Amino acid sequence: MSNDPSPLKYMGTQSHETMAMEAALAQRAVHSTEQGADQMLGELSDKIDATSGDIAAEGTKISDATNWAKTGRRTLCARPPDTPASGRR
Repeated sequence: MSNDPSPLKYMGTQSHETMAMEAALAQRAVHSTEQGADQMLGELSDKIDATSGDIAAEGTKISDATNWAKTGRRTLCARPPDTPASGRR
């Protein structure tokens, strides 16, 4: 059995270069995560905007149909002003 240390074992203080590399990698990881989150948020926002537009369009169609039904019923069911209640002239 050998007393040589494992090449994977930490053997003292890290060099400035190693610490700078770790800091740069950590900063890049944070930036990538934030960028991915921003992209996902943008996609979700686009989907919400599209859905809201579809819902608004359907609401307009329902409102138009309701108004048409109300107006059409008055037009079809209303008596001319000079017609008596019995419907005879």
